[in-house]
Amino acid sequence: MSMDGYRGGWEVESSAVECAVADLMALARKTAEMTDNDEYDVRLGIEWSGEQLLTILTKDGMGYSYDGVSTPLHRYTPVETTVNAAEPEADFHRHVHDFALDCVNQGGISNMLLIRPSARDKPA
Repeated sequence: MSMDGYRGGWEVESSAVECAVADLMALARKTAEMTDNDEYDVRLGIEWSGEQLLTILTKDGMGYSYDGVSTPLHRYTPVETTVNAAEPEADFHRHVHDFALDCVNQGGISNMLLIRPSARDKPA
């Protein structure tokens, strides 16, 4: 939602995709803690209807929604990965980051807003 109304059904904030990935992966991690299963195949897709092309929005330097780098999509191809949900925290965090980046990158977004790379993956 913006200050002056609601987004169109074809517009998705990249941060919402990141949140969906974080929630999905947290669920897998918690499930792994409670069961003997630690490896999971996860898949994330975006469904919408209507004639408009899907647009994944990001934020500009001032914090406003920005679609200047978005690639309008006729179809969003679901992103899949296999994750060891019981792996060490740093490795799991890298998996979460990479999965989320793959999900938003399909729409032309290359900068993550919420899920930062782990300290050891940041450039020096």
